[in-house]
Amino acid sequence: MTIFSKYLNRRSDPHAQKQTLQVLFTIVLVVPFVVQLTLVVGLTGWLSVRSGKQSVRQVAIQLRQEASARIEDRLDSYLAIPHTLNQLNAEAARLGQLDFRNPQSLQQRWWRQIRLYDTLSNIGFGSIQGEFTAGDRRNRTFRLGGNLSPDRTLRMYETDEFGNPQPIPAYVGTRYYDPRSRPWYRIGQASPNGQWTAIFSYASQQDIYVISAVRPLFDRAGNFQGVLATDLILTEINRFLQTLEIVRSGEVYIMERSGLLVATSTPNPPLKIVQGQVQRLHATESSSPLIRASALFVRQRYTDFAQINAPVQLNFSLQGKRQYLDIIPYQDEYGLDWLVAIVQPEAALLQGLQSTALNTILLGAIALIATLSFGLLSARWLIQPILRLSAAATALAEGDWDITVPIEREDELGVLAAAFNRMAGQLQESYAALKERETKLAEAQRIAHLGNWELDLSTHRMSGSDELFRIYGLQPDSELPSYPAILEYMPPEDATQIRQAVQRALEAGEPYEVDHCIVRPNGEIRYVHSKGQPKFDTQGRVIRLFGTVIDMTERQQTEREREELLKREQAARSAAEAANRIKDEFLAVLSHELRTPLNPIVGWVRLLRTRKFNEAKIAQALETIERNALLQTQLIEDLLDVSRILRGKLVLKPSLIQIGGAIRSAIETVQLSAETKSIAIETHLDETVGPIYGDANRLQQVVWNLLSNAVKFTPAGGKIEVRLFRPEGNPDLAVIQVSDTGKGIKPDFLPYVFESFRQADSSTTRTFGGLGLGLAIVRYLVEMHGGAVSAMSSGEDCGSTFTIELPICRKQTLSQFAASPIEMSLQRVPEAFPQLTERRILIVDDDSDACQLIAFVLAEAGAIVESANSAEEALSKIALHVPDILVSDIGMPDMDGCELIARIRQFPSERGGNLKAIALTAYASDPDVQRVLQAGFNRHLSKPVDLVELIDAIGKL
Repeated sequence: MTIFSKYLNRRSDPHAQKQTLQVLFTIVLVVPFVVQLTLVVGLTGWLSVRSGKQSVRQVAIQLRQEASARIEDRLDSYLAIPHTLNQLNAEAARLGQLDFRNPQSLQQRWWRQIRLYDTLSNIGFGSIQGEFTAGDRRNRTFRLGGNLSPDRTLRMYETDEFGNPQPIPAYVGTRYYDPRSRPWYRIGQASPNGQWTAIFSYASQQDIYVISAVRPLFDRAGNFQGVLATDLILTEINRFLQTLEIVRSGEVYIMERSGLLVATSTPNPPLKIVQGQVQRLHATESSSPLIRASALFVRQRYTDFAQINAPVQLNFSLQGKRQYLDIIPYQDEYGLDWLVAIVQPEAALLQGLQSTALNTILLGAIALIATLSFGLLSARWLIQPILRLSAAATALAEGDWDITVPIEREDELGVLAAAFNRMAGQLQESYAALKERETKLAEAQRIAHLGNWELDLSTHRMSGSDELFRIYGLQPDSELPSYPAILEYMPPEDATQIRQAVQRALEAGEPYEVDHCIVRPNGEIRYVHSKGQPKFDTQGRVIRLFGTVIDMTERQQTEREREELLKREQAARSAAEAANRIKDEFLAVLSHELRTPLNPIVGWVRLLRTRKFNEAKIAQALETIERNALLQTQLIEDLLDVSRILRGKLVLKPSLIQIGGAIRSAIETVQLSAETKSIAIETHLDETVGPIYGDANRLQQVVWNLLSNAVKFTPAGGKIEVRLFRPEGNPDLAVIQVSDTGKGIKPDFLPYVFESFRQADSSTTRTFGGLGLGLAIVRYLVEMHGGAVSAMSSGEDCGSTFTIELPICRKQTLSQFAASPIEMSLQRVPEAFPQLTERRILIVDDDSDACQLIAFVLAEAGAIVESANSAEEALSKIALHVPDILVSDIGMPDMDGCELIARIRQFPSERGGNLKAIALTAYASDPDVQRVLQAGFNRHLSKPVDLVELIDAIGKL
């Protein structure tokens, strides 16, 4: 009755109500049968037609695939002819079977070869001297040009049936013809393995278009002799495409990536004549509607034919009819890049299905008319007794409580009418009281942000208060969504929580409370607290759920902000405490590591000043001083490397290297330290691994750092193993492993082993020393080379293994680089310095100790040395006498070294403007080196300087 009342409420005319009710009953009785019949007949017909279409389309796809396979096979065999012939001629030239000095023998060879293949139109050869010979099929002629013809004119000679040319040329063409300037010659010369030229047509025979296969020829000694060009006629591809089975209903064409046609299944060649010149047709200009429309569709879809890199299956409409289009890229090893397109109309595939569809529609229409007639008669027979009762129900549904239903009969309908009258009076009284209570309740709910709801389990329809609508972001006068739709207003996890709570309430009959969030239609998120209570019928079954929803958004927002603020404060405090702790630990370690080498240096220096020792003890003292000085130098270099890493300024100087050399150099560097502790170093190096494109010095630094750590943490008598190999299953990687039997790594520290300034514990720092920078530098340098580094250890006193993985250069990339062998040598002080006899050298340094050391060394090498402790003093000495070489510090008071060399470069050459200069400075970063060289120095050497390198640099200047 609710459905009928919904429609009857819209009408006040009883006659109209009667007509509406009659229509509704007719619909209820007739429409289900009609719908069922229509669905069954329609679905059966649709499935039949659909199955037929799928079968036909599948067969069509197979036909197109077979056609594309035939086309590819035919193209492979057809296009291989000229390149195969060129390859045979190139091999004959390499074996010395071609006499490049005898054009007549070359002509006879071209003539014999061109008669073997109907698909070839011309074979020509352009020599490196500018000579040109060719055999032509079209009119059985020879062509001569370049140095073989008077005035270098291109001439054509007709031949007899044996290939012998006539004495008088049949055609005299271009003067000063030089094959070396032709595009085909340049393409062939640059392509050792052969190449295709662009498609072109002959000026003398415009209906033939060809493509030329070119290849360089070399003699037995490997000397380049010229380029061989073999022209292939493409018209034959047209004829082949016209023989395909699929062409009876569709079209097949081949085009370049530019869209220019190569061949089509149409009888017309893909050419056009414009002002007497032959031009190739674009696919969008084809006379075939299918070819033209499909090309336009592909260009609109991809904007560029070059985007099609794999076979695609498309469909488009032409004059309202669907067309199927398959596009298959075709490439070969000689630079050919075409697209093969197969177009097939759908109408040609589905002609047999049209009659079946018409028969199905006709049978369905007959059945539908019969069902409709039977339903109308049944509806008329059933509807008359119910019309009066329908009118009474309609009035009551409209809320007209004062109306009295007139009943003139005492049967069941009369009793029902009296009951309607009594119910209307009672409802009128109840409605007034309910309206007052609803008004008060709505105001209270608005103030408390509380909405109430009720769910009818039989219909899943929900009802709710105005405040509930506002909480969900809905208009109060709209309809509340159903229960499943309400769940869509919640995130998936909250919807699952509500669904489970409702299910428990239905099964156990207990109330529930859930905190969750909802998403309003405008995207706003609200946090609510929902309560639900089941309602039972007389038999104890749950028939309804009702409950409340309280908007907790503002309260939760305030609580979250407070908690978030507290978390941020705690995190900031923890981060600050950790940073201060790490800073203090680092400064303490840095102080220790700087002071530790200074102790033996200062101690031995004081002893050497106050006491006399034998030569062995002096050598021991000097070795100790040098070793600890180098230790401080390495410490500073590590700090500088970390600084460059953090600033992103660390730059590699890559070259193609054999990694085995870097490993051996690193082993030589630590060999003495290992022997001192009786540590054996075993190597297993696969010399076939490599090469690697990387920085040789940095890679040696990586291996040296790992070996130094291994020596440091391995007890006396231990063992270190170094391996270089390719991993199984990945030949493109070079793996370096450094294993030791030393202290090992704790499992809880293993994840942090490659972090800067991180060490296992304070006892390690005190026992073994170091800043914890070496492994951090190792990881960064390895990652800069595109590799990865990892560490493994079973725990303390179980040793450790460090593994480095580096990419190996592929074979195709080796030609891009020249192999650079690693040259590494240990720095040492020679027993005798190279001689700088009579070289006048001016040393400028505000540090008198450094100045005296350099002056002593250069004087020992035979140089005449002057010293200056400032830039001003150096300028004064240069004004008196210009030296041969200037060795200057950079960081000096008043005027630094860069300002000094800039002043000197302003002098005329006779006053020292072209003076050779070396910067000897502790500023050693890459930007510092660039600044020094740009200022005018010829060389940059960093402190502490290798004395041999300094003398060698002076000698080279």
